[in-house]
Amino acid sequence: MSNFSDQWDPCVEAGRRAYEMGSYQEAEEILTSVLNKFEEEKHSRDMSFVTLLVAYARVKRETNEFSDALSLYYRALSMLNSPHTLQKATSILILQEIAFSFCLMGKIGQAREKEKRILSLIDELFGFDSQAADDCTVRLACLSWVMNDMDSASVYLRRHLSFARKSSSQTGNSLASSIILLAHCLYRIGNYSEAESLFKEALAILASDSSLQKQYSYVSNELGMSVCAQGRYEEARHICKKAAEERQAHQCEESSESESDTLNNLADVYCSKGMFEIAQAFCRNADSLRWEAPLEDTGACLALYSQLLKHIGAEPSTSRIDRRARELESAA
Repeated sequence: MSNFSDQWDPCVEAGRRAYEMGSYQEAEEILTSVLNKFEEEKHSRDMSFVTLLVAYARVKRETNEFSDALSLYYRALSMLNSPHTLQKATSILILQEIAFSFCLMGKIGQAREKEKRILSLIDELFGFDSQAADDCTVRLACLSWVMNDMDSASVYLRRHLSFARKSSSQTGNSLASSIILLAHCLYRIGNYSEAESLFKEALAILASDSSLQKQYSYVSNELGMSVCAQGRYEEARHICKKAAEERQAHQCEESSESESDTLNNLADVYCSKGMFEIAQAFCRNADSLRWEAPLEDTGACLALYSQLLKHIGAEPSTSRIDRRARELESAA
């Protein structure tokens, strides 16, 4: 590494630390100064310059200066033309930053296209069954869901579940969550039989942990609706009745029911009366409260994207997504 880089790398690191602490003005002042020095002294081809550009872009993104952020990201990306693995890996990281920026801008389709490119590169560099590939697959599944492209979402969720089943770290509730989300997706596209099978598998996992009883009763209700959708009404009525009893038995005074829980309860009531079409409508409405957002509402889309990521256990950047969703909601 050149002496110039040795001199200025600590300053870049100081700017990154300021960014991580939320001191964006301080971070921008430090990084602007270093950027000017790099360019004045003709060291803009140094790999440390790539690190600087990415750090500066993050500050711009955090202050919602997305155009400047993207310009910096693409400038950094243009410097990485080497076939070496390290530079390819750095390119993937920058593309992820670009995809995330598009997402925060509400350009969900562009974010998804970037993630597709990332997945292709990851598969080539790290392999189809790598953790990095799975992380990208989860993001693609959730972005596709937000765009109401449930067919694509189901493809990505199948790939994710296949990886989760093989991963020693994916056990218990985390595995159940992956199964449940795919089941919901399949239910939405009318694949009720496979959704039923997956809901049953998830219930078998949830049954082993007493702390998950509320989730167990909710998934039981969803199982009942998938059975109902296949015309097995008496079986559905029995399942939904039992789910309602379980939910009532584990209802705590300090945890008020959400609107979706209330609609699920109404579905149970109508199912017990044999009014299955009305029950199914209530259940679908309950599901909509959790998993749908109007495409024209950017804040709601981001909130849904964050919710889906959290459900499946992929939460590293959701705090920024939630904050951006609130900003957009306040500005509306």
